Order: sequence, then C-alpha cells, then structure tokens
Amino acid sequence: MAGGAVGEPPPARPPPPAPGALVGFACSSAAVVGATMVTNPLDVLKVRLQAPGAPPGLWAAGVAVVREGGLAGLTRGWAPAAARAATYGGLRLGLYTPLREGLGALQSPPPPGPLGPPERGSDGVGGGGRPNLGVKLAAGVLAGAAAQAATNPLEVAKVRLQGPAPPAGAGGSLLGLLGGAARAEGVAALWKGCGPAVARAAVLTASQCASYDEAKRVWKDLTGSGECLSTHLGASMLSGLLATAATTPVDVLKTRMQLERGASRSALQHAGAVLSAHGVAGLWRGFSASYLRLGPQTALIFVLCEALRSAAGMPQL
Repeated sequence: MAGGAVGEPPPARPPPPAPGALVGFACSSAAVVGATMVTNPLDVLKVRLQAPGAPPGLWAAGVAVVREGGLAGLTRGWAPAAARAATYGGLRLGLYTPLREGLGALQSPPPPGPLGPPERGSDGVGGGGRPNLGVKLAAGVLAGAAAQAATNPLEVAKVRLQGPAPPAGAGGSLLGLLGGAARAEGVAALWKGCGPAVARAAVLTASQCASYDEAKRVWKDLTGSGECLSTHLGASMLSGLLATAATTPVDVLKTRMQLERGASRSALQHAGAVLSAHGVAGLWRGFSASYLRLGPQTALIFVLCEALRSAAGMPQL
C-alpha cells in the first residue's frame, strides 16, 4: 500500500532550528529598553548629581529638575536613552553569552577526579565544566567595551539632554542634538568621554553579568532550585549593588566629560578636580541615585531577558 504499511508510525519531523544570535539580541534589547524607560527619571537625577555645581543631594536634585521643567523634566533624554538601550543593551547582553561560551571553550579542563575525567558541563564549555569567573569577567569586559564604543554618540546626546543646561535649538530631538553638536564642535564631539564610557561599560558588564552568573550558580547549588523568578530576582539585585559600587567613579568622570562644551579636559584632569573639590567621596557622588536606578533596572533587565529567552526557546543566560 502506498505511503507505507498500515500501522507504521509517520516519519519523525526534524526538530525546529534553534533560535539564533539575532533572537538573543532582540530579547536583550527588549528587556533593556523596558527597564530603561521605567528608570529614566532616576537617570536624570544621577546626571544632575554628577555634573559640576551639582545640588547637595538627591531630593535637592529632584526639586531643581521639577522647578526647571515640571514633572516632564524627569523624562528628559528618554528618546536617546531608548535608542541607546535598544542598541547598547542588546549588544552587551547579546554578546556576553557567546563570548562567555567561546572563551570558556579555551579554558583548561579541570584535572580528572578519582572517578575519571569530569563530565562536560551543561553549558558545553571548558572541555569539562562551567566557565570560571575569569572567563565571565573577560567576556563582560569585551562585550561592554564593544557595545559602548559603537553607541557613544547616543550616550552623549542622552547626557546633554539630561544635564543642567540642555542645548538650545535641538528641540529635544536626538537627530537635532547630534547634528548640532557635530556642526559646532566637530564629529569628534560625538565620542567625547568615550574613554571613561568604554571603561565604565566594560566594568559594568563584567561586574553585572559575572556577578549575576555566579550568584545564580551559587544559589542554585545551595538550594537545589532551578531557573525560577526568585533565583533571577535575588541574583540580579546583588548584581546591581556590586555593579553600582564598581562603576560610579568612572560614571562621574564620564558625565563631567560629556557635559563639557568646547575644549576637552582629560579624565585625569576631571578626576583631579573632583578630588580637590570633594575628596575621594566625590568619586561616588550620585551613588544613591545610581543604585536606586541600577538596582531595579538590573533586576528588570535580567528577569525580563530570562523570561523572553525562555519564551523564544533559548537557553537561560
């Protein structure tokens, strides 16, 4: 009988192709955009606190912003923030996992135990297990630096719109501000503060992603729990705290350089000015606003990204 004997099961269908890197980028991008929109008001306050002549505290910064522009002042810079989140956020998280796996494949396998060589880890790296902390930090540094270097003009636009003296004539638009800065100061102005910004992005991604990775692993090992909301939430809140502490000094210098008009001073000159005016504690100005923003933002990013990757049929971060 055509089509095979009666009772034979139909031929098995091939499995669907695994989602590719573009799906991972899209999941990361969507998660970062969502988190950025929620926390943009805190980003405005952080920029104010880190600018020269900053208000004395978080409450004073909020009052100054509202007095100048009403409640709408807290939404300043949302367009470049969203554009940057979609590209920078998607790139740094989208690159982290493949870089971690690629570098992990190069690490030396652990020595064989009494029962023979260790089994290959579920992540398929290292010839014998999970990527170590050094691999995760290196992957974070590379992913963050590459993402920031590619998107620095959007960061400059965001910081200037959120600063104490937004550029006149840009109409609050992203293209207007970028075009005006390039005409008035040269195209190089769009990469002002790129050095500290790249350093911050490298430190942020390394500390944020590696600490999230490690906190999640330790939590699962200690509790026997799997991938779940409580695991993702707890690991991401700890990650946000460590990332804020590590990046605030670089963030202070980056903000001051990007607010600067005309001739540029080096990061070391700005650091000297901060230390002279405020002491070592000045390098952590805006820490409270930074953590109030970065803590919830980190939690939202990782929780949303894990959920989107799961829905897309991709492995967890």
